[in-house]
Amino acid sequence: RYASAPVIAIAVVVAGLIWWRSVVERPLRVLAVPVLLGALLVPHVVHSALATGSWLGILTFSAGVPSRAYVGDGLVTYLTSNPLAFYGVLVAPVMLAGVVGLFQTRRRAPWYLATVAVGQLVALGLNNHGEPRYVFAATVLLVVLGVDVVARLGRPRLALAAVAAAWMGTAVAQVVVCRGSAQLRAPVVRMADAIRADAAGRPCAAAAVAAPQLEWYSGCEVYLARLVDRPMPADHVRYAVALPSGAIDLAALLAVHHLRAVEVARDAGAQAWRLE
Repeated sequence: RYASAPVIAIAVVVAGLIWWRSVVERPLRVLAVPVLLGALLVPHVVHSALATGSWLGILTFSAGVPSRAYVGDGLVTYLTSNPLAFYGVLVAPVMLAGVVGLFQTRRRAPWYLATVAVGQLVALGLNNHGEPRYVFAATVLLVVLGVDVVARLGRPRLALAAVAAAWMGTAVAQVVVCRGSAQLRAPVVRMADAIRADAAGRPCAAAAVAAPQLEWYSGCEVYLARLVDRPMPADHVRYAVALPSGAIDLAALLAVHHLRAVEVARDAGAQAWRLE
């Protein structure tokens, strides 16, 4: 994914700073890494330029999709959330062990992994709201450090019991989580069904807050409702969708695009309109 490029770039730059002697002694071998990275980025850059008109267009747009209340909103979430609930009951203690273990070692490899992890947390935390899946790379790196520390305790049976308990807890909790998610997604599915039936196979576009979910269920191109100045294609049947989880400013949307709204569906706090 193009969005993985920043953390890979952080890893390359930090490696060059920590092992600078290798850079000086073997410059050609070291330069091969960023050159290879650049080559792998070419298809993403070309696609971004063709799709958005800018080689950074996809990164810029994707950064704007997750809403944030203020700069650093995500970073506050990553640092102040309940770690057991946010990162996982097994993962969080191991991550903490990895961070504590840093202060007991002078090896460069652990500090390298920790610096890359912190770099991703900061880079994403400043620009987006916080979600565990956004910082999966940082989580994995800190877990690797934690495993290195915990393994020195020499308690394999205790570790095995903790892993087994975590898996059992996950299996039970997953049922509850999935049922809760199904209830939250129900209005999205109903509105998606309504606009898909109204479009009757014609190309469609919709303005809404839950863009990925609505796009998946409806088959329409979905535009973020808060970006009301971004035009939807005129050759598509156009819709606006309000959901219990996110209202939209329909009046502003209609005013900007000089359209009128015709109600298509209404159900339990959710509403869909066809824009004409």
